[in-house]
Amino acid sequence: MDETTVQVLEEPGRSPSTKSYMWVCRGGIPDKPALHYHYTPSRSSQVAAALLADHKGVVQTDGYAGYDFLAVKKDIFHAGCWAHARRKFAEAVKGAGKEKKPGSVDVALGYIRRIYEIETEGKRLGYSAVQFVELRQRKAKPILDDFFKWLSKKSLQVVPKSLLGIL
Repeated sequence: MDETTVQVLEEPGRSPSTKSYMWVCRGGIPDKPALHYHYTPSRSSQVAAALLADHKGVVQTDGYAGYDFLAVKKDIFHAGCWAHARRKFAEAVKGAGKEKKPGSVDVALGYIRRIYEIETEGKRLGYSAVQFVELRQRKAKPILDDFFKWLSKKSLQVVPKSLLGIL
């Protein structure tokens, strides 16, 4: 699920420069995805909650706080987005400047790079959804387990207001 800004030039009662939002939900069975587009003037979490009112299963989103309510929904597993997670680490690298020495951010990016390589392998081999699940369980899960252990340890060692700590 994701929301993006749209500009509607002629909408009753609203200026043409006012932001509106298109919410996009993708679901269905792996080989036959379904897309749902929902226009609204609001980015409120109430919109997401209404769209997901009857949903059970996985919901993948970015880090927008409007999705935080998913953490308490017992029938929903809230999955994050690796592209957004990677971007935060990459921003920390840029913020450190040109004289930065290799460190924790590079380790984190290395874990994510290995996950991306596994995804690339599955795509290159034309894997089906079922084959992707098996590949991820066999190759990605051990890497992710190590990564999350490393993150847990690092979270105790990093200054909260540092570039890595604010991630």
